[in-house]
Amino acid sequence: MNIAEQIRRGNIFPNLDVQLSLGIDLSTKRYCVVLVETDFAGHAPTAPLAPPNRVAGILQNAPSAVEEAIVRIFGWSHVVYGGVVTAGDLLKAEESGPYDRLVTFALDTDGHTHAANHTFMESTLFRVTNLLNPSVGVAGLTSPTDLAAKQYRVSGGAVVEHAASTSLADLGDGWYQVTTTAINDMSVPHFLELTAVSASHIVSPAQHHWTPRLSTDGPPVGLTYRFCIGQAFQSGVADDIGMAFIRPQLF
Repeated sequence: MNIAEQIRRGNIFPNLDVQLSLGIDLSTKRYCVVLVETDFAGHAPTAPLAPPNRVAGILQNAPSAVEEAIVRIFGWSHVVYGGVVTAGDLLKAEESGPYDRLVTFALDTDGHTHAANHTFMESTLFRVTNLLNPSVGVAGLTSPTDLAAKQYRVSGGAVVEHAASTSLADLGDGWYQVTTTAINDMSVPHFLELTAVSASHIVSPAQHHWTPRLSTDGPPVGLTYRFCIGQAFQSGVADDIGMAFIRPQLF
């Protein structure tokens, strides 16, 4: 008996199987993916566990409609490939057709994605007071009628005005929040200048400095998780029967 068959039978590593009464003919689907159609409450799985991300396991036998299916949910198993697979590749269910073959799971494209700061938002507080009475805040100002915001950045060794959009929020008692967007110019110094249109208004502080950094460490984007069924032990091409270690997990 070769090592692949020993592993499949659990002689070296324990395997975990479940028996299911599916009521459908799976006599031609041995070693194919078994999907969850409904949960115990009778509900069909929804994103992120809709097909092809609702894998129950790998079919171990070839049952008729009246026979129980043996489904491997953990351990070593033969599997049917749906494309070119190299030993060591992570595996997922194919994303079209009956979803019953396994294809390569690529971490850089199939794993969940993170919110990236390609459009970097900067927000800061400032206060507007009256020139004749600096302790009194001036509320009700708007941009650009009463307040102007300009942003500058370093480009080609020179300081240039950056055509970035800004929004202004009146927080009351002369306090304002300005939000500016810097697009596709990460890791360079930025300078924000705030001025009042009226000479009787004082903006404090009127200047802000920062250097935005590109980051992909934001929170995962909602409902982008992908289901990885396991890892290939043998290489193969579409419709080959290969060997894999089944260890379902979400990425």
